[in-house]
Amino acid sequence: MSHRINVNLWVIKDEHEFYEKCDFAYPVMKYVEENHAEDFSRWYFDMCYANWKENKHTVILKSYRTEEYKNHVLSIEVTGDDSNWLYRVIKKAAPKVD
Repeated sequence: MSHRINVNLWVIKDEHEFYEKCDFAYPVMKYVEENHAEDFSRWYFDMCYANWKENKHTVILKSYRTEEYKNHVLSIEVTGDDSNWLYRVIKKAAPKVD
């Protein structure tokens, strides 16, 4: 399910729609798998803020498929185009353990 905030800004919460509408979806997921694979888990798509006007997108991934790691978050900013995607980690966090 996606929600269009305005003509250029979309919030995408459905993984199928993410792959269908975002030309950077497969490259960013490959980047995450190659550079942020953790021993404990795998990252899964949660949502995307797609800003088509500025060509600056934020992809949020979570590691929620296992109880122990359900609150881990990885946010990646994606800029560029099909010939040269650039990635920047905005946030990589795990819950604090007491």
